Amino acid sequence: MLAVGMALLCLAACQREAGRLAADDIAILLVLMVFSLLWLADVWRAGQWPVGAGGEGRWLPVWPLFAGLVLLAWRRVPPSPMVWWWGVAVGALFAGGIAAYEHFWLGRWRPDNGMNAIPFGNIALLLGTLSLVALVSLRGERAGRLGVWQKALLVLAALAGLLASVLSGTRGGWVVFPTLALLVCVAAFVSLPRRRMVALVAILMATLLAMAFLPRASVTARVGEGVENLQRYTQGEAGSSLGLRLEMWRAGWLLIQHKPLLGWGEGKLESQRDLWVAEGRFNRGVS
Repeated sequence: MLAVGMALLCLAACQREAGRLAADDIAILLVLMVFSLLWLADVWRAGQWPVGAGGEGRWLPVWPLFAGLVLLAWRRVPPSPMVWWWGVAVGALFAGGIAAYEHFWLGRWRPDNGMNAIPFGNIALLLGTLSLVALVSLRGERAGRLGVWQKALLVLAALAGLLASVLSGTRGGWVVFPTLALLVCVAAFVSLPRRRMVALVAILMATLLAMAFLPRASVTARVGEGVENLQRYTQGEAGSSLGLRLEMWRAGWLLIQHKPLLGWGEGKLESQRDLWVAEGRFNRGVS
């Protein structure tokens, strides 16, 4: 909502001529509009607005329209690319610092920054990856714009984002962790002075891996938990974290088979799912 408010302020206060929309801008706006309209039509058909148990999600169907509004504001008042990239890097550094503080100082098994550990880990991984994108893109003539320590800061930001992802215990992000770690090394060799940066990257990578596999870290425990959940699911116990996810996929596939073209709609899908749960076809945790 803060971004929407700032977008409205930019559109109302800026008197200069708006930046011209490119073809891909128009395509993105059309996709966002169609997506939102289809979602609203689905809500109208089901007769139920999607609202979570705690009241969250009230604005879900109109979020795509808000995103289009922000895009229009950006075209009216384009943000500075350097401010954007350094904001991403600072965000990744803060994410890594918060995760390290909560895990090693406060003793929390899965740092979450006051939200849920899963989106916290994924957002941190996103910020770290974007920091890596900024580093890799600074090649050729543009490489001279940044000093050695500025480039080192981007490397540190990428590793900080990865560290926060590892400590958060978000297993979905770990699938791409080896690839991203390799890209960090490649980016350092391609974009950074080798003599000064190879040792630094090696130390940072070793530190990151050491933190990940410390006895107090959640990596080994989370992997073991996932294996145990899968074993229990094959034995008929579907109440574990992984088991419930597999049950949701199974229920979703059954729902698709019953109405493959138009679907159920927001409210009707939940009602049918809960009916099957009440009949004992799926674990109660699915609801």
